[in-house]
Formats: sequence, C-alpha cells, structure tokens
Amino acid sequence: MAGLAGCILAACGTEAPADNENEARITINRTADPVVARVDDTAIYRSDVQRAAEAQGLISANTTLTTDDPIFRVTIDELIDQRLLLLDAVRTGAAKDPEAQRRLNAARERIFGNYRVEIHIADAVNDETIRNLYQAQRDLAGRGEERRVRQIVLADAALAADISQKLDDEEDFDTLAAEFSIDEATRERGGELGWVSRDMLTGPVRTAVFNTPVGTRSAPFEADDGWYIIEVQDTRTPSSRSFEDSRDEIARFMTFEAVEDLLTNLRDRGEIDRVYESGQPAPTTKTDNE
Repeated sequence: MAGLAGCILAACGTEAPADNENEARITINRTADPVVARVDDTAIYRSDVQRAAEAQGLISANTTLTTDDPIFRVTIDELIDQRLLLLDAVRTGAAKDPEAQRRLNAARERIFGNYRVEIHIADAVNDETIRNLYQAQRDLAGRGEERRVRQIVLADAALAADISQKLDDEEDFDTLAAEFSIDEATRERGGELGWVSRDMLTGPVRTAVFNTPVGTRSAPFEADDGWYIIEVQDTRTPSSRSFEDSRDEIARFMTFEAVEDLLTNLRDRGEIDRVYESGQPAPTTKTDNE
C-alpha cells in the first residue's frame, strides 16, 4: 500500500463521480486520450496515469509512458486502488462526513491557488522574457562594478546622528528604515536599494556608495533630498556568461519575482480583515455551507 499512499499524497487526479448528485460536473475533453481501465462505471484515462507518474517523480514531464512500462503498470494499479477507495467512500457516506468535506475544501483551495500561480508563471517566465532580462543584464555589463546597497534617508542632521548611533548600538537596520526613512521607494523594503552602478547615482550618494567598504556603513552625509546613511552589503562585476549558462538562474529569479508580484497585487486589491488582531474572537458558523 506504500505506492497507493504516495499517489494519494501526490494528489493524483482522475475523472470520477461526484459524491453529491447535485454537484456541478466539469466536462474534460478526452479526445485522443484512451481509457486504460474501468472501475465499476467510471473510467481511468491514459493521461491520468501519465500525470500520476509525473506527480510522484517517477518520470520527467517530457517522458511518455507506454502501457508495457513497469512504471505504467504500477501506477495504474495505484489509481485503481484509489478509485475503489473513492467509490467506497461515496457508497458508505464517508465522503459526506464534515471532516472529509473540510479536507476537500482545503485541497480545492490549494489546487486552484497553485494552478493560478502556474498560469501566471507561464505568462511571466518564458523564453522571450528570460532572454530579455538576460540581454538587459548584458547591457549592464559595461557599467563596471555594481554594489548592493541599503539606505536610510532622514529629514535632518540631528535625527541622522541619532539613527547612526542606534545602528552602532546594533539596532535593526530594517526596522529603523521602516520607521524613520523618508524615502518612500525603499522604506518598506528595509531601505533596500538593490544593485546599483556608478551611472545610476549622482553626487554625494555615488561617492558614499563606492567609497564605503563592503560590509560597513557610511557616516551620515547630506544630499539634495535629505541626510543619508548608506550600508554597502555586497559587490559584483556583471557576468558575461552565455544565455544557456544563465537561463536557469534567471528563470528562478523571475519565477520568485512573478509570484511575489502576483500576491502583492492580490493583497492590494483584496479586502483583508485580520479579525484576530482586533482582540475579538472570530465569528463561528455551524457549517461551511451556511
């Protein structure tokens, strides 16, 4: 049964009857997708076996299973056992238990959420967008040294001196930036300015960034828009690696950024009320369907 457990945990999906006769059914186009097993009056399709084997890591996404492959035989047996358990759960009423319904709702939310992320990543991270970012990085390669910097921008010299002392006393840079910095573009990121080159900066800010040793902070200094404290976190020289050597790294970075952008956008648009933070208990309901 270990194989069956692996298939269930991997959320292997096959077409089976709903546990509620009134539940809406979704029609799946099964053209050129032959039935490979029947369990009572339900069908298991070849693509179900393929997806289940991929979900368990038994094959890669570009591998096509043949019906005489041992992995195919093992996987279809697992799907048959899983279907038998599902049908029995419906027949005995176990599928309608409140705990079963809670688990079903949680799985539905997770699956739809993950699929939404997959669609977003497919749109945002593809060969064209990866190549565009690679070219942009190549264009930056001529700029020479880059430094990763964070900053706190303050309104006056007295406050700058006070914050500098707090940093010397090992108070948290991110927290101080969020609380005191007047630079709206970086304060919510803990003062993170990111990677910068000389031609991206001007005046005393450029001087401070490229004269401050890596891993240290500058003393407070005045620029046109306030008093700055700069911390230089790292340095690098842009790489001239080939597209093929850079592709996977760029794709990972872009995937992370795409997911962050999607969630940030949804949080901005959504109405979120953290009831527990008000000190009042969350309202209770009798059932999930009320």
